[in-house]
Amino acid sequence: MAIALQIEVSVHVNGQQLQEFDDNDDDDDCIVMNSEMVTKYIEAISDATFEIGIKISYSYSHTSDAIRFAIFVDGRYVEQVTWQVSNLLACGRDMKYLCKGPRKRDGKGCSMRPFSFCEIIQTEEFPALNAIKPQRNLVADVGIITVKVFRMTRCSREEHDHSETEDLTNADSRIEVAEKLLKGTNLTHGTSIGKKTSIRNGKVVFVKYTDGRTRPIAVFNFKYRSKKALQHMLILPRTPSPILLEERPLEDLTADEMREILRRHQNHVKAEPNVKSKHHIESEPHVVPKSKLGLKHGEDEEYNQLMASARVSKVRRRIAPGEVVDLCDSD
Repeated sequence: MAIALQIEVSVHVNGQQLQEFDDNDDDDDCIVMNSEMVTKYIEAISDATFEIGIKISYSYSHTSDAIRFAIFVDGRYVEQVTWQVSNLLACGRDMKYLCKGPRKRDGKGCSMRPFSFCEIIQTEEFPALNAIKPQRNLVADVGIITVKVFRMTRCSREEHDHSETEDLTNADSRIEVAEKLLKGTNLTHGTSIGKKTSIRNGKVVFVKYTDGRTRPIAVFNFKYRSKKALQHMLILPRTPSPILLEERPLEDLTADEMREILRRHQNHVKAEPNVKSKHHIESEPHVVPKSKLGLKHGEDEEYNQLMASARVSKVRRRIAPGEVVDLCDSD
């Protein structure tokens, strides 16, 4: 699990937490610029709606008035959630929040558009000059969900440090990238947002960053890839090859599997005589019968000597350098 400072962050699909895999290139509990960082891999399922779960323990050692969770998807600052520590202490239990997508407030109320994984479409054509830089920036940021945790201090409306999130209203539901730009990256998916739904408007809390907006106390990263990509990267074990029926224990076989083995055996037995017969015919030496040689009665002994001589002549003998062979030698 992705846990740091008694704070847990996870990604959910269909109400179930996705399995997390360690990033072999990064330490799970490393410290970067005084921030605890946790990095995990998760499997991205095409067109699946996902949610980001946040849980903070009741026993959290609070050192500020409030805590802010800044949520980034594919490098874009899309959502923020601020909790007052006084509310955490008052509820007497762990606090949980499920971020389903970016929210937007307007004169009519508050709306939300859900997150979903979308497969990156690879194009063979290289982008035009004015599109190369945007696509390279996309490749640098896509495929990662980041949650940064900040300490916040309560303040007046005038001192309020309002961080604007990016408006994803016009975000593309399709992500197209040139195949050459994706080479060697193992990137397979990005994030799109769905249709707008109305939600309840949350309470506004006036706060400012205690340590500055560039110094989070914890950072959670989730790199999402397809199952095939995770297997290729050796993050997820490859699917083992199926065991042949003939190699499995008999007590583990079903009735249909045993009948299949019997059928294969019968087919093999039927084909075996034909194979042996063909092999026997091809390997049998061609011998001319004596009757076709015109031999008379009493010449069997001479015939046998001729055949023996022919067999001996087929045996190759290696001749040493400089050795003289007498062709007239009768021995």
